[in-house]
Amino acid sequence: MGQKAVEMNPEIRMITKGVDSLYLYLDCSEFENWEPLMEEVQRYAFDEPFKLRGLSFIRMKAWMRTYPMCIKHNQFMFFINRKSAYIKVLSLAFELHGFEAVVVLLCKILDQLLCFEKPGTWQEQLRISRIDVYVDFAYNGDFNMAQFRTKLRKKGFFRSGENSEAVTYYFGSRELLLIRLYVKSEEIKKSGKDYLKSHWKACDCQDATIWRLEFEFHKDKILEICSTRNLSLIDWLFIEKLFAYGLDALEYAIEPDDNGNIYRKPLHPLWKTLQTSFRTEYNISRKAVTDADIKYRFKRARRCVISWLVAQNFDYDDIDPFYIENFRIDRYDYDVALRWVRR
Repeated sequence: MGQKAVEMNPEIRMITKGVDSLYLYLDCSEFENWEPLMEEVQRYAFDEPFKLRGLSFIRMKAWMRTYPMCIKHNQFMFFINRKSAYIKVLSLAFELHGFEAVVVLLCKILDQLLCFEKPGTWQEQLRISRIDVYVDFAYNGDFNMAQFRTKLRKKGFFRSGENSEAVTYYFGSRELLLIRLYVKSEEIKKSGKDYLKSHWKACDCQDATIWRLEFEFHKDKILEICSTRNLSLIDWLFIEKLFAYGLDALEYAIEPDDNGNIYRKPLHPLWKTLQTSFRTEYNISRKAVTDADIKYRFKRARRCVISWLVAQNFDYDDIDPFYIENFRIDRYDYDVALRWVRR
């Protein structure tokens, strides 16, 4: 017996379409040796804020062997060695500013950080190593793995969350192209990105399940699709090429095929909607991000305090009122945590 097609709500709402993260390579070997800069950074401890050439940075732990040092300025991370840098632009930068503005902002940072004569612009010097693009849409339902069709070799899914409520489907590999489809409205509970809810509410999707379809392109695949990795030549038209390629690499059929040839089935209307979706990047305010960050940090601190009190084997009535009032610890949540430890 074949698998039943997943019934999909015809009311599909497109929310946003944009760049999630960007990874760039910068070769400065012909212009400047970064060793003096690295020696200056070396004086600071990890997670310590400091000023460098008029910019505020934090020294981070570097996890890449080729780049032994990492510094972070706002949403820009610089992994550096003596002659080159690997730059990661975090998703919040794009949610605040949009793709074009982020590129301009990065070039201003490099102008201030690296004071040397160079031929051309920073965009001409920067090469894209990886770019993640996505589309968010509201859909109150699930997907059927048997209805996906792709020539990407690896595929599967996994569940996460306390009650396995969040599902992530994945296709491909990190060598060239990796595709992920997951419930974004569940993911933000872990990432703390509650500020996205204000945008979803503005789209009248505050009560809907928000899905994200994400395409992770690496340098060889970028070169194949766009014929260049030069940042100066990458604009929104090139990014649309990446979207089109990703939506061709993975398709969703209208129903499963009992005879094993899913390619005979018509494309699902949802996928047609995704293929014709237009650009509507997030435009999140700083205040919304700050408010969400405070809320997220408080939530984590509250969890840590409850864990600490439980570790002391306190009953709820023995807890100092200071903790109950300031961390809003109610009897039910505390007793649940206590029973879990004592079981």
